[in-house]
Amino acid sequence: MHPVTRGIAPARSRTQRIVDQLVAERDALYRAATSSDAEVRALRAELARVRQGAQRLEAERDSALTAHDAALRAHQDLVSAQQEIASDEPHELGPIEHRLRSDLANLRRHRDQAIGLARAEERAQSAAAIGGLRDDLARALASSPDTDTPWAEGTRMVLRSAEAALTRAGAESFGAVGEAFEPERHEAVGQAPGGEDGTIASVQQVGIILQDGRLVRPARVVVYTGSRDA
Repeated sequence: MHPVTRGIAPARSRTQRIVDQLVAERDALYRAATSSDAEVRALRAELARVRQGAQRLEAERDSALTAHDAALRAHQDLVSAQQEIASDEPHELGPIEHRLRSDLANLRRHRDQAIGLARAEERAQSAAAIGGLRDDLARALASSPDTDTPWAEGTRMVLRSAEAALTRAGAESFGAVGEAFEPERHEAVGQAPGGEDGTIASVQQVGIILQDGRLVRPARVVVYTGSRDA
């Protein structure tokens, strides 16, 4: 074999290996990008389902309010009719009118209490559902080794949308490293040596609280012991 020919063959082999490696890397990047897009779409779909659930709860609440209003109007009509009768027979029907007025006041009070409880429960359920989605997004970001990929940016965008939805639901998240541990708001799931005794070392799950102060769920945290002993 000619010396030149012997030199060309290994060069072609090395070139082919480089080309094959580049093609393999390109295919891997394409698969990763496709998988990332699918995950972002899935997260967005989950957020849409949470929003639909909140809208359904709001529709159910409106239906309950309409039923309460209809019952109240019927009771008011009854009271008006009794009042007209009582004007003709004041001595005989006076106690009946008094009882009806008392019943109407009780009905209004119970209705207001039921509406308040229904609204609070609706806010709590919506906040809990959105909080669960927020947890999934935060865990997905924390487990990703690369924060500059399109998937990471898309996940951060959906996470911001979840935080905004939590605020619109009348709630907010809490729990941060360095805060003082509060038993009524925090749940200690572990201890860590060092640090300032009684402060939060790490947060495993943020807490959620309604704007009226009602606790939806406590923050799950690891607390510093202040000593260096494990």
